[in-house]
Amino acid sequence: MRFVGALCPTNAFSLLIGALFFYASLTPSLMPRGAVVQGALAGILAVIGYGVGQLLQWVRTYFEIPEIPPPWRVKLGRASLVLCVVIVLASTWKAADWQNSTRAAVDLPPVSTSHPLNILVVAIVVFVPLWFAALAFQLLLRSVHQQLERVVPRRISTVVSFVIACWVFWAIGEGVLLRNLFQFADSGLEAADRFIDPEIPMPTDPMRTG
Repeated sequence: MRFVGALCPTNAFSLLIGALFFYASLTPSLMPRGAVVQGALAGILAVIGYGVGQLLQWVRTYFEIPEIPPPWRVKLGRASLVLCVVIVLASTWKAADWQNSTRAAVDLPPVSTSHPLNILVVAIVVFVPLWFAALAFQLLLRSVHQQLERVVPRRISTVVSFVIACWVFWAIGEGVLLRNLFQFADSGLEAADRFIDPEIPMPTDPMRTG
C-alpha cells in the first residue's frame, strides 16, 4: 500500500490517460490487426497517453495552478489506478467485437477471439521500457530545472529545461537507437533475401513487384 500511496499523487493521472489511449488503440480501425501488432500499437499509444498526462501536469505547474489537497489527491489517485485496470480489461474484452466489425467491412470472416492475453503481454513488453524512458526524461527535466532555477526565473528555467531534455533525448534516439534499429532492419532483410532462390523468374505482370 505504501507503493500505491507514493505512486498515486505523481503518476496515477498520467497512467489513466495512458489507459484511455490503450482503449482507443483497440477500437475499430481501417484494417484488421493481429494480436502482436495490436499489442505493440496499444503499448506505444499507452506510453504516448502517459506522456500527454505528464505534459498536462507540467502545464499546471507552469501556470502555477494549485494542486488538489493531499488527502483528496491520494484518494483520487487510487481511484484512478482502479479505473485504469477496469479500462484495460474492458477494452481487451471488447477487442474481438471491434475487430470483427472491421473484418466485416473488408469482407473477412469473423474471429472468435482477439487473443486478449497476447495483446496484454505484448503491450506490457512494449510499454515498460518506454515508460522507464519517460521516467528518465522526467528525471532529467527535473534535474536541469533545479540547476537553472538558481540563476534564472522559474518559468524561464521550466521552458529551457524542457527544450534541453527534448534535445538530449532526440540526440540519443537519433544517434544511437535509430541508427541501430536501421542496422538491425537491414541485416534482417538481408538474411531474408538469402532464402529467395535466385533462379526464380521475375514476374511479367507490371502490377506485381519483382
